[in-house]
Amino acid sequence: MQACYDAPAGRPRGAFELYNSQGYRLKVILAWLLIILLGMMLYVGASAAVILADLDVDSDADLSRAIDTSLIGAIVLFVLPAVCGINSLIFRLSRGEEVYVTSIFSAYKNLPRTWLIMLLCLSPAILAGGVIGGAVYAWRTVAEFALMQSLLPVRISVYAAITVAAVAGLFFAARLALRMFLLPAYAFRGDMSLGRALVRSFCAASGRMWRTVGFILSYTGWFVLDCLTLGVLFIIHTAPHFGAAYMIFSDISLERVNK
Repeated sequence: MQACYDAPAGRPRGAFELYNSQGYRLKVILAWLLIILLGMMLYVGASAAVILADLDVDSDADLSRAIDTSLIGAIVLFVLPAVCGINSLIFRLSRGEEVYVTSIFSAYKNLPRTWLIMLLCLSPAILAGGVIGGAVYAWRTVAEFALMQSLLPVRISVYAAITVAAVAGLFFAARLALRMFLLPAYAFRGDMSLGRALVRSFCAASGRMWRTVGFILSYTGWFVLDCLTLGVLFIIHTAPHFGAAYMIFSDISLERVNK
């Protein structure tokens, strides 16, 4: 167990103390506003690039799809790294350091590493999507066989097997997501390699997954309200509060591994 844990640098502050510290909420709010501005700039840039490229499209709908595809690619490659950089900002603020809002761009210093972290964090969702898509495809394929249509017991058995396999795949994806939940907190601290961050995330989650589930569910109501307020509440309250709690939760999880 000891190999899984290294004491965090500096003296971390509690979530409540951090959330109410001078300048913390303002800096996190400004960081999210800066990210939104970056996304808007990329949207304009992606739209202009598609239009100037003079693509051979048959309708406005095709042009809109081309713009949306370009926008999604731009967001994934160039906006999400800034979102990841917020972990670095909050980590340094939790240690009492004086940092600027622009520290969220620290994730751009090594983009291949940042993109790899993003891919790892998204891998459970990608796996879940593949499982669901594969199950739907298998159901449709089985339904096309005349033998399955004539033999009801066989068809039910095959459908049951596909369903069980899909549930098992989704369960594995959920466990993987919980084990990698703390990866961004460790990977963007700036004091460890990606490999060590991944190991720490897995070790911190080992035997403590229900704590992670409880932590996530405790913010479900706030996330619903964020959607109802079109993200305004998220920026001014949920994001700063969740960021502080998430960073402290990551420290506490490592401390519990050491016990």
